[in-house]
Amino acid sequence: GAEIERKRAMVQMPDEPAPAPAPAAQQDGEGEPADAMLNPEIETAHT
Repeated sequence: GAEIERKRAMVQMPDEPAPAPAPAAQQDGEGEPADAMLNPEIETAHT
């Protein structure tokens, strides 16, 4: 039940989960593979 609801929420409002992890990854940055994938520039500057 919960799984289906979560998937439904993602489909209904993809704008919410998308921007949520983006800023979090930018802030954490270090050791975040997702951040490097989304923002290769940050990884370069980081390294």
